[in-house]
Amino acid sequence: MKVLVVHNFYRQKTGEDLMVGMLSRSLIKSGRYKVLEYHRYSASFHAWPWWRKIWALLCGNLPGWVDREFKILLKNQRPQLAIIHNLVPLINPWILPTLKRHGVLVIGSIYNFRLLCPRGTCVRDEQYCQLCYERSPGFGLLHNCLHNWLYSLLYVYRFMVQRRLRCYFDAFICSVKYRTDFMRHKIPGSKIFFLRHYLNVPSVLIEKPKAPTDHILFAGRLVMEKGVRLALECARALPHIRFKICGDGPQSEMCRRFITRYQLTNVELLPWQDRENLFKLLHAARLLIFPSLCLEFGLVMCEAMLLKTPVVAARNAASETVIRHGQNGFLFDPRNIETLVSLIRQVWDDRQRLDAVAAQAHDMVRPYNDLQRFTNDFEALYREIAQYKTSGS
Repeated sequence: MKVLVVHNFYRQKTGEDLMVGMLSRSLIKSGRYKVLEYHRYSASFHAWPWWRKIWALLCGNLPGWVDREFKILLKNQRPQLAIIHNLVPLINPWILPTLKRHGVLVIGSIYNFRLLCPRGTCVRDEQYCQLCYERSPGFGLLHNCLHNWLYSLLYVYRFMVQRRLRCYFDAFICSVKYRTDFMRHKIPGSKIFFLRHYLNVPSVLIEKPKAPTDHILFAGRLVMEKGVRLALECARALPHIRFKICGDGPQSEMCRRFITRYQLTNVELLPWQDRENLFKLLHAARLLIFPSLCLEFGLVMCEAMLLKTPVVAARNAASETVIRHGQNGFLFDPRNIETLVSLIRQVWDDRQRLDAVAAQAHDMVRPYNDLQRFTNDFEALYREIAQYKTSGS
């Protein structure tokens, strides 16, 4: 079967970017699929001259415009299935009706909240927000949610267009059970399926015994909604514990200023790591802190759990569906930094408790690292969606 994977990669590396690459590699590795790719790259966009940027944005947002390269790909390769990830800002959403005219089964991947929010996070000023979905997309522009009036206008426009073209999706898939149920409730009438993701962590590292470690790791994009400031405030309150902040993003400079301002000698800033090095960092940490303000249960959390590193996550409806506090992880109230500091103080030196939590977490996510299981689940899901489309139910 020929599968077309469509994705606009973000300016900084994200979990969604990693999931897209992992999906393509796992399907190829199974030997049952030929994977075709139609990708655009926001990082390249920012390096272009101004005239090329304007042209790219016009091509990516002009009503009815479909890239010639995309048309040739459809005509020559004739994929049976298309998996659509992120389209913003360089891939024109009008590829959706084009795919349907070619008889392609179209599946949307819901990795964030792009169907509900122009920014895809449902977070504004560190607070949960759904004004654009529940009231009017104009609130995204009114509040300048992208912190740039031109970008805010562009993303609000794309949000409105993609909402209009949502009918061209045959179904959606979600890799997080909570988000699956949440989106079913928010978008009644859309067919949304759950497909547990594939982790692809080397077995040799999974089986490697953990040595005594002395630091806490934060790994992710350095953006407001990921709660990086919470991680820094926690490090400030616990000067006797080492922290490693690993990632890149718009708040990189804020992190450096914070460390300098408070003279934090216990914080080490690390750049974005490739997968191999990130796995080693996760394996070496005593705790992974995941203070995200979004309703999410991130890929890095599952990888840490698989590598027997206990996770300390912000308490929300998504994390509570996976983590049982004190059993396979720890939860804290992100609105109160003291709850996080107090929790870490309680468990930091309790190695027996940490080992017990890590073992339960590992057992829970171990099935995620099975390629055969993932491939079988994917094929079963494809058959179910194809049958649903055929029956018209």
